Amino acid sequence: MEKIVSLADTFSSQIAEILKSYFLTNTRILILFCGYTQGLAKHLTTLLKIVDPSKNILIMPADYAHNVLLPYISDDIDLVLLLSSKGAETCLARASSSLAMLGIKSVVLTTNLPQNYKRYIYTNQLIEIPHNIFRLALLQGWIKLVLELKGSSARIE
Repeated sequence: MEKIVSLADTFSSQIAEILKSYFLTNTRILILFCGYTQGLAKHLTTLLKIVDPSKNILIMPADYAHNVLLPYISDDIDLVLLLSSKGAETCLARASSSLAMLGIKSVVLTTNLPQNYKRYIYTNQLIEIPHNIFRLALLQGWIKLVLELKGSSARIE
C-alpha cells in the first residue's frame, strides 16, 4: 500500500509541474474527456475556476467534440487537456488526431496505452499513468497544481 501511495505521489508531482507551465501561459482552456474521466475533468475545472476566475475553461466529452465542435472553435482555444481512461483508446486517438490536424496545443493524460495505439496519439505532451493509481495520481496532481497556481488567492487559503 505504501508503494502505491508513494508512486501516486511521484506521478502527481510530475503532473502538477507539467500542467503548471501550460496553465500559466494559456487562458482559454478546453478539457476533453474520454471514458470514465468526466468526474476528474469536472473536479479540475472547479478547482481552476476557484484559483483563477479570469480563465476561460470549457469541459466537453471528446466522443463527439473532435468532429462536431472543434473545427468551429479551434481559433478560440489556447490549450486542450485530454483525459482518457483505460478502454477509451479509440476516442483518445480520434480526438488527438483531430487536435493535431487543427493545430491546437494539447496535453494528454491517460492510463498506460497499448503499444499499437501510441502511434495514433499526436500531442505536445503525453503523460501515461499506471491504471491502478490513475485517479489517485490525478486528484493529488490537481490539488498540488492549484496550490502552486493560487498566487494570492484567499479562496484557496
